[in-house]
Amino acid sequence: MQNIINDKIITAEDYINPGNKDYINPVTSRKSCNTTAEIEVYKDSDFVYCYKVAKDSLRCLTDEYKNKFKKGRFYLLLIVSILILLPIIDQLLKLLALQYLNEVPVGIIGNAVNLTLVKNNGAAFGIGVDHRVVLLVLTVFALICAVWLLLFSEIKFSSKVALAFVVGGGLGNLFDRIFRGFVVDYIDLRFLHFAVFNFADICVSLGSAVLIFLILKPQKSKT
Repeated sequence: MQNIINDKIITAEDYINPGNKDYINPVTSRKSCNTTAEIEVYKDSDFVYCYKVAKDSLRCLTDEYKNKFKKGRFYLLLIVSILILLPIIDQLLKLLALQYLNEVPVGIIGNAVNLTLVKNNGAAFGIGVDHRVVLLVLTVFALICAVWLLLFSEIKFSSKVALAFVVGGGLGNLFDRIFRGFVVDYIDLRFLHFAVFNFADICVSLGSAVLIFLILKPQKSKT
């Protein structure tokens, strides 16, 4: 595209390249047009200029959305992996416990940490043994709420990872309650005189602790 103004050949590059010493800004220079021909020239340059700006803006916007999509896809893959892997690991450990452990404790770190098989009809750490149905309903309700938060809330990604640990551990114990009628526990911390628990309980407790920390953590001021 070429235009002639005052016997000077003006190309599209003159209109859209600010580094050009002969650069003409069509927006600010249009007021100096004296003839209809010059006005038409500047209209053409306007189009070239606006097209260039729009093209660059669209490219930047496209790149931004591509980066966000890639990052979002990675985050989604990580969350889904946690939700799938944690229950699988939990069930594999429980199968090993049912296969090789019994009520007789097996010391793995002296007498401080033992492995012993306990069939728990209550909640985590043996709480509420006599309320199996209520615990099952509460577990399902809590998991539904947690999954809703994962899918539809605007919470930070770190909070979603912590919540995924809670859901993953809850799914592992929920599988036990539905298909076995009890939860398989096998980790006994004798030095704490604590209840026997399992890998799923660790995931739920760890995720809950991180969530509480993130909620109570002071927010940085944006000023």
